[in-house]
Amino acid sequence: MNEIRWTKSFAQPRINYQRSLDSPDTPGEYLKLLTKYLQLAEYLKPASSDDVYRKTLWHGDLHLDNVFVDAQTMKITHIIDWQSTTIMALFRQSFLPQMISSTTPQSQNTSSELPQDVNGSKEGDTGLASRYQEFSRLKNPLKWAAYRVPRIRLRTNPTELISGAWARRDMFSLRHAIITLIALWSEISQDVCPIQFEDDELESHDTEWELIEALGTIMHQLNDEGLLPLGGMAPREHYEKARALNEQFKQTFVDLGENEFQKDLYSKVWPYQDD
Repeated sequence: MNEIRWTKSFAQPRINYQRSLDSPDTPGEYLKLLTKYLQLAEYLKPASSDDVYRKTLWHGDLHLDNVFVDAQTMKITHIIDWQSTTIMALFRQSFLPQMISSTTPQSQNTSSELPQDVNGSKEGDTGLASRYQEFSRLKNPLKWAAYRVPRIRLRTNPTELISGAWARRDMFSLRHAIITLIALWSEISQDVCPIQFEDDELESHDTEWELIEALGTIMHQLNDEGLLPLGGMAPREHYEKARALNEQFKQTFVDLGENEFQKDLYSKVWPYQDD
């Protein structure tokens, strides 16, 4: 509801180059998407024990740069960057900490799903994630209960993506999570799904997805080859090299355009832009 109020007060139409160069995304489209979410929200709560609803502290940015370890004792001395910390239910925390998920190969649009979950999937498992899961089972039974909720990421992804989706220019991810939820609706509810998307909405989304998927493939390839890190953040000592490589790969990508229109589009959608 806060997001709806903010959108009505402040959001303005703007061009989304991944969809169109001349037809802007509109606040009305976003409000329609938020309304669809509200119709689904009641169904997203897991039918599980009270344990998974227990509220605990959650550090949302727990990667290795934020954890200080004494080199002599090998004990944690400090944890920093608490500004994103919140209190939320355990079932909303059922994904890997960044310090583990960052070492596990991820597909383009995952949210640090446990690579070996209760359904037996092992996609992208490096061993570290499995050990973390086993440790949780032995030492943290409350979190283990949350991990065992069926289709937990399917339930929580839309909620996690809503806050600030318009402001961060990511209406696509929220829409994608809701479309995925509709497609797999029978796995979370026996009721008829209360919403659907129109054919033209799905067609437009698929077109945007094709471009995002292609860019994601490029980004992961550059990361895997040690050329450009995902997210574009490079250590200070590697900054100039990373910037030069970025310009080189961007130009190569732009040159793939078959005409000036496509080249202009490719230049605008390249993920690592100069500020």
